[in-house]
Amino acid sequence: SPQSNLDVIVAFLHPEMQNASFVSRIGFGVQQLAQNVSLDQFTSSQMRAINSANATVSDSKDTTVDGNPGHNAVFTLGNTTKVMQIWTLKGNKAYIMSYQASPNEYPTNLPTFQSILDSLTIK
Repeated sequence: SPQSNLDVIVAFLHPEMQNASFVSRIGFGVQQLAQNVSLDQFTSSQMRAINSANATVSDSKDTTVDGNPGHNAVFTLGNTTKVMQIWTLKGNKAYIMSYQASPNEYPTNLPTFQSILDSLTIK
């Protein structure tokens, strides 16, 4: 996440990519929100941060995460990294899930990321 106060809960690295020059990874984090914000407000903030990183956004749409309203953004950073980032809010926390890989490897592990998302339960 472009936010600095994100606690990374877990990150998964593709075992075949660990020694490569680029690492394919899936990560999950939780961000404590200082105030009560709406999903629209949080999404606007996230998208501003993504755009300020000179990312090229290829998709941005509403979604659901464990039955909660959320947002899905797909973007590239330079020519080397393609990222899908999905977030949802519950209580005063933002839950942010991300998948990143090289543009060529991105489609390979996307089904794994989707399977993890589909099995995710937010308490």
